[in-house]
Amino acid sequence: MENVRADFTSGRSMEPALEGADALYLNLAGVGDPETAVQLVGAAAALGVRRIVMLSSYAVTDTALDEENILLKMHAMVERVVRDSGLEWTLVRSGGLAANTLPWAEPIRATGVVRGPNASVAQALVHEADIAAVSTQALLDASGTHQGTVYRLTGPESLTPVHRAHFSSKDPRRHPPRRLGESMTAAAPSGAGTSPRRRTALTNVRVFDGRELRAPGTVVIDGDRIGTGPSRAREIDGGGAVLPPGLIDAHVHLSSADNLRQLCEHGVTTALDMAAWPTDLVDSLRNVPGLTDIRSAGTLAISADGIHATMEGIPKDSIVTGPADAERFVAARVAEGSDYNKIVAESPGSGGLDQATLNALVAAARTRSWTQD
Repeated sequence: MENVRADFTSGRSMEPALEGADALYLNLAGVGDPETAVQLVGAAAALGVRRIVMLSSYAVTDTALDEENILLKMHAMVERVVRDSGLEWTLVRSGGLAANTLPWAEPIRATGVVRGPNASVAQALVHEADIAAVSTQALLDASGTHQGTVYRLTGPESLTPVHRAHFSSKDPRRHPPRRLGESMTAAAPSGAGTSPRRRTALTNVRVFDGRELRAPGTVVIDGDRIGTGPSRAREIDGGGAVLPPGLIDAHVHLSSADNLRQLCEHGVTTALDMAAWPTDLVDSLRNVPGLTDIRSAGTLAISADGIHATMEGIPKDSIVTGPADAERFVAARVAEGSDYNKIVAESPGSGGLDQATLNALVAAARTRSWTQD
């Protein structure tokens, strides 16, 4: 193994660093900027490098949405250059990196407290060793197995920063996790004490109480609680505007992140999806930062003889053949991560599920502490 130093900011040719190489591992964060990455890809092609493996972002969608976020736009642009380079290519789209949690070590040791933003946003962080294992397989592959393939990597479990701080502590039993809204103050058990939750007071705002629009007053957000006592709170003047609650849309059918954006623009902070598939689509719409939160039924339960069975695109797995098939259907919904069951009971004589099957579906769901719509 020969180490070659390359300074991508020097303005010098990149070709000496690539001479003799037959594969290139491209990390946009390591290169510094997309323009330099594009130059590096061009130099690799000119020198006869055979394949490129690029570490990209899990959030890239290959849709117009990529143009609306600067980080996604950069990754998507370099991905296109890699695809069009004429070389063999593999894209490794990784979720959040577990190594980004390492800076927490010092504050945990020093004060026992970790502070940071987006405490309620859950991520399934990926360990760098897993990224390395996948990337190495693609880099060393001469058979073409990974050619033209996009791999999406996530960690084994989705956790919020508060839970990660909790599990990073020396004795997590002493400090159970707490949900602290969008600002995070998570205590580790170093004995150094804890910091109070950040409180925000929205002053001079009008609230509709269900009967009337009240005169301007103060609303205090204290972690996951709402009150009126502004003591020791950071104040934001609402200028007499109306402060609406987060609305819940109890019946939607989701097909893309555009649906979440439209809901969010209309003040809907939670949406209950009443049938969407495939599972990958539903998973991609969960826990999207800045957009409406969702719960989903996933695949719905229908009869083979009802009108829903004639609709284009209905999954075959939707059909429940009778009471004995109810447990199979519910177990499949649990396995795919659905939050509840959507059961279609059509009007009598319309070929829908019979009463015995409906009862069996409800009973199977209840054994799993589920609800039905």
